[in-house]
Amino acid sequence: MCWDPQFCWLHRETCSSFHRGSSLCKLSAYISFAGAPGDFSPVWFRFLLLSLLVMGLSPVGAQTPELGVYGLRQQGWTLIGSETREQVLPGLPPYEELPRLLSVTTYYLEKNGQAMTCEIVYDSQHDRQHEQCAPADP
Repeated sequence: MCWDPQFCWLHRETCSSFHRGSSLCKLSAYISFAGAPGDFSPVWFRFLLLSLLVMGLSPVGAQTPELGVYGLRQQGWTLIGSETREQVLPGLPPYEELPRLLSVTTYYLEKNGQAMTCEIVYDSQHDRQHEQCAPADP
């Protein structure tokens, strides 16, 4: 039984045949059956849950990632050159016999007389790529 008529309506709308079985439907059903009329906990439980959901989805607290080559190109920077160098190293334990490839690509970009250098490093053993950009030295 749902104790809040307005919330019951929302639950029925959320759990229409199209959304039945979705996590939002299950969540709204759980919240609607959380307590009896006049009980303090369901109201605060709904408020707390909704607040946490909104905080988790909002970009306010999120840090903006640093721009890489793609982001700079989207902002109008022009690619004026690049160079790639590769280095073969012995693998890290327990894969000492497996060759480890480090590939470093440096991109040179410019915009309005300013220069920027971006370096992308790929480590084959860790299967990770790291990108870092900084203003170029004069």
